[in-house]
Amino acid sequence: MAGQEPTGRLAARTARPPRVEDDPCIIHPESRYRGPENQLYRVEIHAGGPGEQATFKWSRENGSVVFPVTSLAEAWATLAAFGRDDKLDLNVGDWVEVVDDAYAVRGEPAPLLQVEEVDLPGHRVRLSGVPVAGVAQDARRHPYLRRWDHRAPTGAPKPRGGALPVQEGVWLDLEDGVQVWFKPGGRYRPGDYWVIPARTIRGTVEWPVNEAGEPMLREADGVRYHYAPLAWVYSQGENEIQVDDLRYVFQAQSAPVPVAQET
Repeated sequence: MAGQEPTGRLAARTARPPRVEDDPCIIHPESRYRGPENQLYRVEIHAGGPGEQATFKWSRENGSVVFPVTSLAEAWATLAAFGRDDKLDLNVGDWVEVVDDAYAVRGEPAPLLQVEEVDLPGHRVRLSGVPVAGVAQDARRHPYLRRWDHRAPTGAPKPRGGALPVQEGVWLDLEDGVQVWFKPGGRYRPGDYWVIPARTIRGTVEWPVNEAGEPMLREADGVRYHYAPLAWVYSQGENEIQVDDLRYVFQAQSAPVPVAQET
């Protein structure tokens, strides 16, 4: 993917699941989105490459469910705190990602791990494997666990490295009637993502459609990378280095108020 811009495109919609008349009458039977509350789904590319190699993960909370890690010993991670309720907590079977500042900027996805045991009194969880060497070992890099909510649907290909395979040209079920569609022939970059608001009042997702009411394809919402030169460093001699500062300096927009003189 070096030197190549991602070309992946995604569409989202809701489809009314079969036999919704069997559901409790909490949700309107004509609603295509079957979730009990508003959600902001995040579909994020995990492993990049062409469609047959790429994988993705998704979160119903825009990837915001995170748990600071205070220490890591093999597969046991000690957390600063658990979630405040079942909706924002960790449970056995959840897919998680061990992240720190250095990992986040490298763009090299590590395998996702599953929670296999939860030790509430000790604020610990046992993971299905040991995180990549060097990740979450330095508190100065702000290590944390990020929870993802995807599950492999019945009959779908098994997760690869904990993430779901990108299947282009078919509608893929997330949950509660929400579906996504990857355009065939795309190239994908780790970390690129799409956000999909799901709304109970409308019973569907907020997504642009064409004149025929069909969901339109969109490029990823991010991540956007921007670069700017900070300095030009070159040698003037064997032991002499010169640095030309290329940063823009903004002057102060305010000044001290002068002290009033007595008259």
